[in-house]
Amino acid sequence: MKGVDFIAHRDPSAMQNATLSPIPLLQRSFELVGPIYWPLLILASPGFILAIVTELTPLLGGILQLAYGIVAPILGGAALWLVD
Repeated sequence: MKGVDFIAHRDPSAMQNATLSPIPLLQRSFELVGPIYWPLLILASPGFILAIVTELTPLLGGILQLAYGIVAPILGGAALWLVD
């Protein structure tokens, strides 16, 4: 993709004629996003677990939802900081 970016700076109309291969583009996207994927999944996992617990035991789920409501903004802020 560096070649396409280089050509686009010299000749913007070249982007209209450029072909993009989906496989290398997807590989490059995973290379960029890969390092933050697992930490973001860990930060989001309490929400997934809470949904399962709430479905199985409503009383315990309600108590955990209250606690998660307090912690969720902190986890959300950590996710935003990580992505930034």
